[in-house]
Amino acid sequence: MTWNHRVIKLKQQDFEGDACYQFAEVYYDSENKPVGYGECFMVSDTIEGLQELADRLLRATTLPPIDEEDLLAEEQADDGYDDER
Repeated sequence: MTWNHRVIKLKQQDFEGDACYQFAEVYYDSENKPVGYGECFMVSDTIEGLQELADRLLRATTLPPIDEEDLLAEEQADDGYDDER
């Protein structure tokens, strides 16, 4: 499984009804299809590491957002359970 930083368009909206966006690690399957994402975080033990993270996050803004609903639907499809629970 691979990952990179991407912008996630959240289903939840802000107080004015506009979409919300967050930076997150997005995980991909062997066919490079996004299949999940992690919680947003921004931490490093060095200034250089923090700069590298900032560069990755800036690169994520140049890619189209991934709809949260698409990732949630994929997680539910791959949860390992039969539909007849």
